[in-house]
Amino acid sequence: MLNLLVRRCKIFILDIETLGVESTSVILSTALLYFDEKQEYNFDELVSKCCFVKFDANDQIKNYKRTVDKGTIEWWKGQAIETRKLSISPSENDVSTEKGIKLLKEYIRDNSVEKKEICWIRGTIDQTCTESLCRSLGVPPLFEYYQFRDIRTALDLIKETTKKGYCNVHGFDYSKVAKHNPIHDVSMDTMMLLYGK
Repeated sequence: MLNLLVRRCKIFILDIETLGVESTSVILSTALLYFDEKQEYNFDELVSKCCFVKFDANDQIKNYKRTVDKGTIEWWKGQAIETRKLSISPSENDVSTEKGIKLLKEYIRDNSVEKKEICWIRGTIDQTCTESLCRSLGVPPLFEYYQFRDIRTALDLIKETTKKGYCNVHGFDYSKVAKHNPIHDVSMDTMMLLYGK
């Protein structure tokens, strides 16, 4: 069944962290992972293969009028300190909106073989926010609309799970995964897609 859904074998998976739930929300960080369904991976290998971009949130607000939701800011206050440091706290690793999108496009270019690989996402906000941000910059989207697939739906169908888009990976140490760390999120989704039960 997996092969029917991921026939192309080489696939992207995307996850973003935001300051809201609208398409115009500030994107704090993005993780993008390219993997080959025919290869074997462990979680640490997937983490090391990720492209991670930490955006300068103020650049998006000031120059592109991206929006911030107060409820989402309150939600972030309840997340783990390390998770907040990675995505929401300003750092010397922050890049401008333009540079961040450029880095993601370069990763796609350098890894894409067919130029039409599918991109797994969890829900729709990753697609709508990244497309909106690219429109603000006046550049083409990271992926065409028809390349996106929902990982939750896939896991529910393939793994026949009732866990709302999640499944178990036998023998996996779940303590390695930090919630709302986009690097861990894309790596864990890949583990579930490839090895979940």
